[in-house]
Amino acid sequence: MKMRRSCVQCRGLNRPLYQTQPSSTFSQPLIEKLRTSHEDAPTDDADEERKRRRPPEWLAGGTFFDLTWTVTFSSLTSNTPISSPSTIASYAVFFTLAWWLWAGQVAYDTKYFTNDWFHRLMLLAQLAVFGSMAAFTRDFDPFSHNVNPKAGAIEDFQTEQYHRTAHLGISGLFAASRVLLAIAYIRVLYYARRSRRMKANCGPIYMQIATCLSASALYGLAAIVVKVDLTYRSVIIRIALWFLAQIVEIGSFLLTPDVPLNLLVNDHAPAMMSQRVATLTTIILGEGVNNVASVLVLAASAIGFGPYPSGSTAATSVIIAFAFLLYFDGWRPMAQHRRRSRAEFLLHFPLHVGLIILMESLKNLLTLTSLCSTIWEFDNRQNNPAEGETGWNAMEAAYKHIGIALNKTLGVSSSGVSIAAALAPYFNNATSPPPLSRALWNESIRGLDRVLASGYQNVLDRLSGPAIPTGRRR
Repeated sequence: MKMRRSCVQCRGLNRPLYQTQPSSTFSQPLIEKLRTSHEDAPTDDADEERKRRRPPEWLAGGTFFDLTWTVTFSSLTSNTPISSPSTIASYAVFFTLAWWLWAGQVAYDTKYFTNDWFHRLMLLAQLAVFGSMAAFTRDFDPFSHNVNPKAGAIEDFQTEQYHRTAHLGISGLFAASRVLLAIAYIRVLYYARRSRRMKANCGPIYMQIATCLSASALYGLAAIVVKVDLTYRSVIIRIALWFLAQIVEIGSFLLTPDVPLNLLVNDHAPAMMSQRVATLTTIILGEGVNNVASVLVLAASAIGFGPYPSGSTAATSVIIAFAFLLYFDGWRPMAQHRRRSRAEFLLHFPLHVGLIILMESLKNLLTLTSLCSTIWEFDNRQNNPAEGETGWNAMEAAYKHIGIALNKTLGVSSSGVSIAAALAPYFNNATSPPPLSRALWNESIRGLDRVLASGYQNVLDRLSGPAIPTGRRR
């Protein structure tokens, strides 16, 4: 009996019914199926190959990567409040660098990302890079003059050492991110050189590899400068190297020609890029809404949440709603022309910066309105006793609203006299209040100082939430 063949033969044909494909076929980002006579019109086989090798929507959409970037952005917003020109400048530097790291990765993913384990492992590595960056966002200050912690005051050593470590860590993480991206492009080049259809189109890939390696070298050089140069000159050199790397990458992004889309698995790269940037815009707006809502919850728990905070809340809601509408209903899809679509992509950077500053401004406006309303309500309750109340009773009620037990906070004098009982006749407009001794008067002043300090702290705590320990600012 003859041995059966290992694979079933088609009737009338001398070939197997199915053919196994090497695993590399599923991972390479290039399309190998034949075209019709019209080069731009793919065959059904090419469409089927694309559907099979494209990543699933949950992976192609970049949700994990965008959310990890959001963790870094949220950490920066929480730990570096936008409250002064210096913090705005610090925030702008970090956001510019982090935004372009995201943009450079998106430019690769929309063209070459495929459904294979290599890209999933690379995604995991990029997630680790962005997650690690969040550790260096507390009081981020790239312009700090204190580059040598050992030369400063001992009480500032920990803060200054953290700033130096942050600059070193950020430079190293930026360099690592570009090395990972260069490895991904080298892998694309490997498949491109094996493809007979791509050999004439390898120039842009070579350019991207050179760009990533150059940027990585500049970031690595910045880390070396932070490590070895302990003078203020290192601040200027480090910032210059950071932005020189950015200029190199952005210039390459704008000027490098595209690989023909009909040779790629992801042949709708411009549409995917438009979708990714719209997703990031939604995340930024959502993070801003979350920050505004947190302030609103704190404001509602304080006294004085009346017409003024309510009106500010309504105005804030209208502004946020129109921000969503202007972008999603007013922004037309990206043009398919290469240069124009890339320019529109880059224009999202100032848009995102503007949205972040807008959301922070709205949050600060709500905080200020709630603070003013609390002070007005406190003053009104203290100076306008209800029917049957004395002036001291009204004062006790006003402080009770902000969490202060007036009698307990004032305490008892050294002679055993209640300071509250001694001061009450003066606040009740008594005709002939008993005179206070000098010692009791001094202790009453100190008691009132404690009351005012505690009341001020309570109001701020209610409107600012949990305090974040920070070092001394420059």
